[in-house]
Amino acid sequence: MAAEYVKWFKSINKDNVDLVGGKGANLGEMFNAGFPVPPGFIVAANAYKEFISKKGINKKITEKLKDLDVEDSAKLQAVAREIQEIIKSEDMPKQMQEEIVAAYSMLDMSHELRGVKVAEELVNVGRDPAFVAVRSSATAEDLPSISKDEYILIKINNKTYFRKVEEIYDLIGDGSNFNIEIPAMKDNKIQWVKIRNLYKHKVKDKEKLYKIITETGREIVVSPSHTLIVLDETNLKIKNVRSIHELKGNEKLPAINYLPVLGLQQKEIDILDYIKSEDVVEKDGFLKIKNNSNNWKIQSKLPRKLKINKHFAYFLGVYCAEGSIYGTNEITITNKDKDIMKRIISFISSLNLYKNQVINKGSLRFYNKTLLRFLKNVAGKPDPNIKNKGKLCKNKQVPEFVFSWDKELISSFLKGCFDGDGYCGKNTLEYCSTSKKLTNGIIKLLEMLGIQWYLREKNNAYILSISPHSFERFSKFISFESKKKQKRLISLVKRFKKNKNHPEFLNNILVSPKLSKNFKKNFERQLPKTKILENFCPNCDQRIEQSSYYNSKKRFYCRDCNRTFYETDIIKKEAEKYINYDQKGRFAKKQIPWNKGFYSGKVGFRKLKKILSKKNIVPATLNDSIKWDTIKDIKEVEYNDYVYDFCVPKVENFAAGIGGVITHNSASFAGQQATYLNVKGKPDLIKSVQACWASLFTARAIYYREKNNFSHMKVAIAVVIQKMVNSEKCVHPATLVQTASGEILSAEELCKYKAESELISTDLGTQILETSKCCNYITTSAPAELYKIKTRTGEITTTGEHRFFVLDGLDLKPKKVNRLKPHERIAASKQIKIPGEPYELSKYLSYNYVFISKKGLELLRNARKTLKIKLKTIRDFVGINFSSIAGIEKGKYKCNLKTLNKLCKLYNYDFEDFLKNYTKPALQKTHESDFVTPDYANEKFCGIIG
Repeated sequence: MAAEYVKWFKSINKDNVDLVGGKGANLGEMFNAGFPVPPGFIVAANAYKEFISKKGINKKITEKLKDLDVEDSAKLQAVAREIQEIIKSEDMPKQMQEEIVAAYSMLDMSHELRGVKVAEELVNVGRDPAFVAVRSSATAEDLPSISKDEYILIKINNKTYFRKVEEIYDLIGDGSNFNIEIPAMKDNKIQWVKIRNLYKHKVKDKEKLYKIITETGREIVVSPSHTLIVLDETNLKIKNVRSIHELKGNEKLPAINYLPVLGLQQKEIDILDYIKSEDVVEKDGFLKIKNNSNNWKIQSKLPRKLKINKHFAYFLGVYCAEGSIYGTNEITITNKDKDIMKRIISFISSLNLYKNQVINKGSLRFYNKTLLRFLKNVAGKPDPNIKNKGKLCKNKQVPEFVFSWDKELISSFLKGCFDGDGYCGKNTLEYCSTSKKLTNGIIKLLEMLGIQWYLREKNNAYILSISPHSFERFSKFISFESKKKQKRLISLVKRFKKNKNHPEFLNNILVSPKLSKNFKKNFERQLPKTKILENFCPNCDQRIEQSSYYNSKKRFYCRDCNRTFYETDIIKKEAEKYINYDQKGRFAKKQIPWNKGFYSGKVGFRKLKKILSKKNIVPATLNDSIKWDTIKDIKEVEYNDYVYDFCVPKVENFAAGIGGVITHNSASFAGQQATYLNVKGKPDLIKSVQACWASLFTARAIYYREKNNFSHMKVAIAVVIQKMVNSEKCVHPATLVQTASGEILSAEELCKYKAESELISTDLGTQILETSKCCNYITTSAPAELYKIKTRTGEITTTGEHRFFVLDGLDLKPKKVNRLKPHERIAASKQIKIPGEPYELSKYLSYNYVFISKKGLELLRNARKTLKIKLKTIRDFVGINFSSIAGIEKGKYKCNLKTLNKLCKLYNYDFEDFLKNYTKPALQKTHESDFVTPDYANEKFCGIIG
């Protein structure tokens, strides 16, 4: 069976990343979900593999890279160019080329008609080759990755999400159509950085993943080939470890210590954003939920919009710790502390939900269906598999919008959490929860406040301990509403301050003699220098010192050569040096001693930084936002599922897992993402595909794979070929659309379509194209003349250049509208589903033409004269009816200003500004399913939709 090199969007889903790459899989998902994605197909990764194998290119590549020193930049660049040229210059196998070209010629056809010879001929008559975009789509085969269950904090289109990486991929696919940022280590500190793509692939059979556990309780599960960032303790610089197998178990990994606050300035919560459903009713700014009962209108209402303030934040924190829900109406907060319950009552009273309920055994119950549904959707849903109490506790989570708040609001939320499930003892400050996701979310918020923590698991619960060094910071930013707990916290801070010694039992570093010498050298560079003459051996050029006098002559001894020289024989060189001794070689008063800056032994990172700060020699890696956490354990994990990875340009790392462990990304393994626009015609198409393949071997990609010990033959690439869509999408009130049938949709028609700003890669134009099936023209002003064609079935307004198929004897011929004559018969086609048996064709005999499959051809061969139909041998049936032209009218299009004003309001355009800037560019002609941007479009008219 011949290999299948082409995959249409229709046949692709998110599970095909290995074959079509992340970009290709995402396009397939969007296409099949009904999004208005311009048509296209993928040249699958197996085509690339077969190409380099059959042509022997893989052997040539291996030979070129043999003994290559990637540190030699000039040589690396030269070899990269040579390999790319080999890939681009070889002839693609004939069968592969034919399959790609055939798909290109069918780009505009519906999925059902592809491969139907007659249908292809009808569509391609008089058509120029389409303009396409050709883009590489990296596959993820064998790429180092993290497990699907690793939590990540991520910002997508200015909204924060805290979820497992698998859930993020389900939400955004490969992320190519989103503005995404993730915490990463940039310039030796934690920053929010942009990502390009998200990758996914299935692990190999019997492949194990590895869980890395640190001393503070941070965790991450990675594939064995995942590159890790560690601290080189000989010089306090960053180095990469190529795989998990190179770790000894005591290395230090970077993790988030301080996470920059986003502070997205959200002032209120729109409840409808979180509880969209048909049973939600809004009236006068308040919400209720309908049910089958007739008395639902008397239920307590909830404001649609809640102000985001410290009282709302505190309530959410207490609910996450102590709240529960029952049925569809009851919310319960349980806490025996009067100060806490007083504040909760104050908040629910502001919502008019407190009706003087009695607090029974520390539990306050209040009722509101809308609030309950909101809390369930944002703070965790009960587990339906648990029948008794505890349905909700393991599923609690920090509402995702909390991660976008400022420090004051985050502090109020955490105060509610710690007032609920926090504990302040004589020497400890802790939080306990059975919810892993809630604990992880609280960790992220603590990181935003710069509060250090330790995590341990005990009896199926997660215990989060605040570091003693952060007691005071906790008191400053969070504290307690509970007077009892606050009193203990004040005592805790006082005791810590009273103690002079604060040893760090975790995350110490052993300062070796080598590292200590580095400290000394760095310190000495800052000291004032004096020009002196230094003495060097004439044989080995090593520095030598005076050893003695002989006959009043100075003598110098070289230990390396074991020889003595007179002063007249040695070499003297001028140097700059700090002088802390007098002429007799004795230490001078008030000078810095020789061992200043020299420090060795085991020391905590905090103390080490304090020591080095006094000498102004703190290494960049000891930035406060980074936590260098020692690996405590590495465990094998049985795994048979998908793994994931991000592409983070330039930075090449991101934070994931419990506590935000910084891990190297692997996107560069795939090479440079290549894009070629406005590709037209078969020769250019094939060249562009091979150019995308060649992009796997840029100098940067070769360097990265070599450095990370990753095989060049294990990478592959797919190529996306998609009909060109203008990159500056624009929706304008003057837009006109001509459908495939030739019909002009005027401004009046456009009013029927409403913008869907949530859609991905969409705009008003593409929605109309999808609704109209396919389109020939889009213009932003009327053409010079229009034609109204009247037939027995109705009338259609179209342009003079539009082609109809006209019946000429037994043949179909294309003819422009401006050349049509009355009484000619124009065709209207309809796709017919293949019936179960050929004899069922009798029901379709109302069509003038019936094209039939080979299977039914023999049955109808003898009935040809009776049926009066023309037979064609094709795969599917296409029925075509003909309508006689009753009349043709010629005229001009007139803009309806009232309608345009209506459109302006719909899309928030300034109508006066629109009229002032309106011009009439020439009709812009495109192919089916295309859309174009008006020539006069400016910033105000671009980027409104999508």
